[in-house]
Amino acid sequence: MSSTDLSWLKQGQQHLQQGDPAAALEYFAQAVVTDPQNAEAWYKKGNALYALRRYDEAVDSYGQALNIRPD
Repeated sequence: MSSTDLSWLKQGQQHLQQGDPAAALEYFAQAVVTDPQNAEAWYKKGNALYALRRYDEAVDSYGQALNIRPD
């Protein structure tokens, strides 16, 4: 994982903690585009989607994370 990937995740997490899941989702989505094999990015994207009550999409995102890292 590159420092750019970490930056997307860090910024997204900050927005999620500040109660702005829509902004967080943008950062997590970018992290997924940058590294589609990043399970943490998929998981955090799922968290943002869940916070936005986009449950079906959240389940899909969590599923992607589990496919990459079943543990």
